[in-house]
Amino acid sequence: MAHAATVIPLQYILPSIPTISPALSIVKARDLYLGSLVSDGTKAAYGRHIERFGTLMGLTTIGQIETGHLMVFRDHLMANGRGAATHAQILIALRSFLTWAATLNGLTMDSSHIKTVLKVPRVSVLNPYLVLDEEETMRVLEEAQKASVRDYAMMLVFLGAGLRVGEVVKLSGLDICQGHDGGTYIHVHQGKGKKDRKVPVQTEVPAAIRIYLLNWGRVLGTKDALFQEAGHKMCTRTAARIVHAHCKAAGVVKRITPHSLRHTYAIGCLRSGTNIVKVAKLLGHASIATTQRYVAHLEMQDMVDAVPGFLVGRQAPPEHSAQAADPAKLAASDPLPPAVSL
Repeated sequence: MAHAATVIPLQYILPSIPTISPALSIVKARDLYLGSLVSDGTKAAYGRHIERFGTLMGLTTIGQIETGHLMVFRDHLMANGRGAATHAQILIALRSFLTWAATLNGLTMDSSHIKTVLKVPRVSVLNPYLVLDEEETMRVLEEAQKASVRDYAMMLVFLGAGLRVGEVVKLSGLDICQGHDGGTYIHVHQGKGKKDRKVPVQTEVPAAIRIYLLNWGRVLGTKDALFQEAGHKMCTRTAARIVHAHCKAAGVVKRITPHSLRHTYAIGCLRSGTNIVKVAKLLGHASIATTQRYVAHLEMQDMVDAVPGFLVGRQAPPEHSAQAADPAKLAASDPLPPAVSL
C-alpha cells in the first residue's frame, strides 16, 4: 500500500524575513545596518553621514522619515560647497541605509522615492591629484628624518609601498616579511574590501623600520602595532598630522594628506614604466578602472617620453632630401604654433 507523501508547509522551509519597527530609533537602526557592512572605514564614514542626516532633520525614529526630508537634506548638502565625491559618498550612504530599512519594513514613506530623490551627482576628476614631485619628496623625507626615526620609517612606508593610511596604522611587526626570492614585502591584512596583498619594497624601508624599532627598544616579529603613539597603536588622525607637519616643515604649500602620498607612489610607478595591471595589484585596486584615473594625471613630459622611438633617425624621401637636410633651418622657416594649455 502506497503511503501519501507528506507535504511540509512552505513557512517551515523558508526562513522568515526579519523586520524592524518604524518606531526604532535612527541611531539603533543605523547600528544594525552598519553590522551588515564589511569595511571598518565604510562603517565609520556611513555611520557619520546617517547620524548627520537624522540630527539635521530633527528626526528620532526611522518611521518619521518622509520624502520631503530627503529633498531638503539633498538641497542643503549640494549647497555647502563641498566636492562632488564627498556629496556622492554621503548620498550613497543614506540611500543604502534607507533601502535596507525599507526592505525590513521599517519605513512608512514610499521607498521608490529613495533613489529618485537622493540622486547621486556625477563624479569626475578634473584637476590633477595633489602629489609630491621628486624634489619635494626628498625635502619631506629629510624633515621627517630630522624629527623622528619613527616618522621617517612611516613616511618611507607611505612613499615606498603606497599603502592607505588605515593599512599603515594596522601594520604589526609580523607584517614586514621576507619572500622566497629574498626580497622584502609588506603584508597587508584585510585591506579595502577585506583583501590581503603583499607589496614589495626597497631595502631602505625595512632598514628604516629596524632602526626605529631599535631606538624604541623593540624588534620585528611581534604582534604589536608597528607604529605607536604613547605605547598604543597610532590612529589615522595622528598619522595625518605627522604627514602634514613634515610637508609644512619642508615648505610644501600643497595640501598633502596620507592619501596624497599614495597618489605619489602610484604615479611614480606609472612614470617608471610599470604595467598598469601590476600597479593595480600593488595598490590593491579591485578594478583597473580605478587605477586608470592616474593615467589622466601624468604630465605632458611623461607622454613625450612614452612616444615610441622607432622613427628616430628616419630620413626624408630622396626627392626631398635637399630641403630636409637641415631640420633646424626647416623648423625655423616654418615654425609651429604654441601649444594650447589644456
